[in-house]
Amino acid sequence: MAAAINAASPRKGVPQFKKLQNVTPEAVEKLFMPTKNPISKDPVLVIAIGSPGVGKTTSLIDVLNNEPLLKAHGITYNHFYNVSLDKIAEHIKPYRNETVKAYKYAKNGYNAINKKIKQSLSLPEDFHDKLYDPFANLYTTLTTKKGNNTFGLQNAIPRLYTKINAELKQLQAPVKDADSAPVDEEPFTMVGTDFKCKYCGKSFKTQSHFTSGTYKKNKGYQKGGSIDNVFQQVLQEGLERSYNMIYDTTFGPNKNKMDHIMRLLTNTPVKYTIILIHITASEEEIQRRIRQRQLKMIDEGYLRAIKFSRIPHYIKENADGYDAVKTAYQDPKYVTGFSTKNGEHYTVSDFKFINIINHDANTGKMPEIRHDSIKRSPVRKSHKPANAP
Repeated sequence: MAAAINAASPRKGVPQFKKLQNVTPEAVEKLFMPTKNPISKDPVLVIAIGSPGVGKTTSLIDVLNNEPLLKAHGITYNHFYNVSLDKIAEHIKPYRNETVKAYKYAKNGYNAINKKIKQSLSLPEDFHDKLYDPFANLYTTLTTKKGNNTFGLQNAIPRLYTKINAELKQLQAPVKDADSAPVDEEPFTMVGTDFKCKYCGKSFKTQSHFTSGTYKKNKGYQKGGSIDNVFQQVLQEGLERSYNMIYDTTFGPNKNKMDHIMRLLTNTPVKYTIILIHITASEEEIQRRIRQRQLKMIDEGYLRAIKFSRIPHYIKENADGYDAVKTAYQDPKYVTGFSTKNGEHYTVSDFKFINIINHDANTGKMPEIRHDSIKRSPVRKSHKPANAP
């Protein structure tokens, strides 16, 4: 098992990846490994969902260190193998370098706008949220580009600067909503709230079609691995080793992502206790957190941004997905369709649902934790995984 290392950004002990070939399962495992042994006789899978910027990490530390179900087994936050695609992205050296360089370019361009023009258009003095939008598209390119040691950045970066220039021009002479323009490097266009694939022409409610490798970019489809491929492999291997695991992700408006996770669990030697935690906050609070986070990222040498205009969409999709999963996974007939590789079937008592509301900072209120109604997990007979110490 990889040695435990302290968290930082970039994480100490983990080199920054210069090329896609450097992003190996072994290197990524070091990135996810906690400070304490994650292997457990009765493993726990925590699935944390919510809009980007909602404050998942802070909420999880507090909840998991005080959850009675975990305390009974001596498990704390530091026992969890913490898998997140974002962590890998933050360790890609060319991505870090290029995003900081482009941010400085955008900031200088914004500072060059005449103050009287800013005042007449009611623009903020220092920076405008719309200038983060071009950076958001870079993330999908970075994580899904296949068989390309430059992570697809050699083409995406010039487009990034083109879009920054377009946003700067748009801010000074607003005519239409820039969000309506198609994004070149994305494999889809937005049609209402649907994602329409540029290559097969079909529309989808979530982006899973584009991250699962099921679509093909006509004759230009890239063969080989991607960061997301490595991530999925490491996720699967961690579950098969009976690691206590936190999976930081987002849900679509249905149970599809949860069903995918349960199919991964069919290869595990023992059953997991599964805790689904939905973290939410107001749109204004998420915007505030994202602004703070993005400035912190710049100080740390990179920028991973999202479009502020997409926040309501993220809030609704995760809430709808949480409700859909909660409904389906309290149906005994549905849940029993999932089992371990040894044929041990899941039951509704193997699942727990927690809803966390992060109140606006100006209210001074602590996060509100709601344990949604479901049968509590009985004490199961312990199973010792083959590779447990």
